[in-house]
Amino acid sequence: MKKIDYTNITDINNTYIAKIYSDELQRKWEKLYSYLQIHHSAHVYPQDVKDILIADFETLTKFYSYSKALSKDEKNAAKRIFNYDYSKKNLKSIPKNNPLSKISKSDKYSSLIADFFIENSKSMNITCCYYCEMNYIFPYMTDIYDKNRHKFIEKNKRMFDLDHFFEKSDSPITALSLYNFIPSCQICNSRIKGQKELDTLYHLETDTPTFSLSDFSEI
Repeated sequence: MKKIDYTNITDINNTYIAKIYSDELQRKWEKLYSYLQIHHSAHVYPQDVKDILIADFETLTKFYSYSKALSKDEKNAAKRIFNYDYSKKNLKSIPKNNPLSKISKSDKYSSLIADFFIENSKSMNITCCYYCEMNYIFPYMTDIYDKNRHKFIEKNKRMFDLDHFFEKSDSPITALSLYNFIPSCQICNSRIKGQKELDTLYHLETDTPTFSLSDFSEI
């Protein structure tokens, strides 16, 4: 597998935060965070949403492990906040008697995140699919019709997908986390890899939510 260059990790993290973070995202997360603090004994998640957006892989494994303890309504609230590619009408409703129903639905972030990877593809050495190392995934320039301006404008078009290592339906709180994304070609992402739960790809050597990378062994 081709490694992404994270040598300048501080610059990458700061650039990603500048692209994705907003006060609105923080406010929505604080509503869910406060709810989780009351209804769950383990306090796994940080209060600052930035710490989720740029959490390292080991921290993401903790988030993923604990996501199994979240209720359906809690996961649906997380999908409203960390909405990668759901249309608002496809985000599931939450019963009105649940305080989480007050969390408004976010627009999807997929385009913003794709732009981040396009803009930083050279510095991160992203040129081909992470899985097969065969298909090129660089962006290219094309003319796209802008309905607001009523004219064609030149814009970067991506030739890649962004796969989630921790599937966003299982672990919605990590759906926008930078180090959860794997740039890949459409063939590897859709036809070969597909969607599989982490437990079907790896055997977890521990039942606790505090495991590290060393706790994974390939089946």
